[in-house]
Amino acid sequence: MAKWFASEMAERVTSQALQIHGGHGYTKDFAIERYWRDARLTKIFEGTSEIPFANHLGPTARPPAGRAALSTIPTALDCMAIAGDSLAVDAKFQNLTGADNYFEDFKVGDIYEHSRGKTVGEIDNVMVTNLVMNTAQSHFNEHLMAASPLKHRIVFGGVTAALVIGLAMQDTGENAVNELGLDKLRLKTPVFHGDTLYAFSEVLSKEPVADDADCGEVRFRHWGINQNGAIVCEVERRAAVRRRPAKLAAKP
Repeated sequence: MAKWFASEMAERVTSQALQIHGGHGYTKDFAIERYWRDARLTKIFEGTSEIPFANHLGPTARPPAGRAALSTIPTALDCMAIAGDSLAVDAKFQNLTGADNYFEDFKVGDIYEHSRGKTVGEIDNVMVTNLVMNTAQSHFNEHLMAASPLKHRIVFGGVTAALVIGLAMQDTGENAVNELGLDKLRLKTPVFHGDTLYAFSEVLSKEPVADDADCGEVRFRHWGINQNGAIVCEVERRAAVRRRPAKLAAKP
């Protein structure tokens, strides 16, 4: 879902940028043409944008009244339209999330060891560092860092934190409806290209959301370790998490 949403939005934004610049947008005098090509590629590699929704919606999905019929395999835009119209395929979208990560399922003191690891590549670090215009050369100048005590480029802390939180999202964020805040971020150990990160989470507290009976606030502590077991990052995160819908059976 994250890959689909990011690739769709990237193409939409870069296409609008091309439109604004007119014919100049296609020239190499501007970086827009390259950004558009890169964004378009993200809809193709590692599975096209249509595949996840074709698997879940299938060819039997029906459009709301007044909307043209979908193709046999719905496109990503078809799926966005369906979701926006709250069509009766909600049960199929439900299958995209877990059944045990609603507000009621989190217990204070619970600790999660998340199943996936992520080996940090050069593209993760250098591309994001440059995109956010971080000018610290320790993240992208290997020649400079070769003369330093660390000997190699270190991964931008924002990338490390994002990867650790991202690894925790399947268990703690699938039913989050709003991210409320991050606090107490600490980067404990340098991360280098080729390191593999794993994530853990602890439920610190839970409380109702005053103006929304459909969700509650959960505060997590996330931390990540490298392949040697050293803690690389710690952060606290607050999220508004959806309560279990009444139509779904309660968790035993």
